[in-house]
Amino acid sequence: MKRLCRLFFPKNLIREPLVYRMAKECGVTFDIRETKIMADGGTLLLALDGAEDSLGRAAEWLKAKGVRVEAAE
Repeated sequence: MKRLCRLFFPKNLIREPLVYRMAKECGVTFDIRETKIMADGGTLLLALDGAEDSLGRAAEWLKAKGVRVEAAE
């Protein structure tokens, strides 16, 4: 199953390898579609691929780290 998500990172997290760690820990793969780094944080448009329960775990994992996750189309 594939899901397109927009992630919003606060300034203190933009240098952390969170997407890599999320993919490794949750068993999903990802494709970076778009990035934007700004003075107050950054956004990332990410295509995730994996089992439905793994995608849900991945979103919750990111939220627990302080990343805002929204569905994108």
